Amino acid sequence: MQSHFLNYRSSRFHYLFTGRGERLLLCFHGYGESGDSYTFLVEQLGDKFTLVAIDLPYHGKTEWKEASDFTPGILRDIIRQIALEHQWKDEDICLIGFSMGGRIALQLVELLAERISRLVLIAPDGMRVNPWYWFATQTQAGNTLFRFTMNRPGWFLTVVRAGRILGLTNRSFYKFVCQSLGDKEARSELYLRWTCMRRFRPDLNKVKRLILAHSIRVRFLYGKYDRVILPARGERFCTGIQQSATVLIIPAGHQILQERYLEDIVNLVKD
Repeated sequence: MQSHFLNYRSSRFHYLFTGRGERLLLCFHGYGESGDSYTFLVEQLGDKFTLVAIDLPYHGKTEWKEASDFTPGILRDIIRQIALEHQWKDEDICLIGFSMGGRIALQLVELLAERISRLVLIAPDGMRVNPWYWFATQTQAGNTLFRFTMNRPGWFLTVVRAGRILGLTNRSFYKFVCQSLGDKEARSELYLRWTCMRRFRPDLNKVKRLILAHSIRVRFLYGKYDRVILPARGERFCTGIQQSATVLIIPAGHQILQERYLEDIVNLVKD
């Protein structure tokens, strides 16, 4: 995939693109990843699609230097600028998002529904409101406590470890907390990433209405053994829009965006 940069105000966005197809496939990575996560799809999809994978703020090679939050409107502008830069038509867009990237893709439906033909969501975040995430990013008190905890995480690590011993927290959450809070740089990145992306809050009822109104085909892919994002969330979302949306559950955990699941992913993009 070819590497490019796009200037936006004081910031610089990095994105990868490749492919010869007329249809645009916009790819959104998960937390702590980058557009490189999608390179394994190129061989199978590059003949029918032009793949574009954008590094989100505080990820990959993107340099986010704005004082304000990253917003859905800014992302829409970035996508339009990329399309103009390469003289691509953005009238038939397919979106694919993994985990955090799924929340990004869901939000874009609210802004670009008339141009989107397909939505592929791989273990997507954004299918329910996490009360802790909401408190930490949407309220002043929560954000103050969040920032304090990232500077002095000892008390929170003690609580999480106790919860794990008592069976109140699952293994995946415990592992994520230990990895994210055990290192000072990782804690700083967690605070910046969560806070910067807090404006991406898709209205699921509105998204469902737009899916029906614009005949957008939606394909969910979940891991049967995923303890981070449960398949039941996608199944509930599909209620009432079964003619447009399907759910595929495979024997995997949360990390589905891998080459060993290539066939399943490609089939959902193409079918």
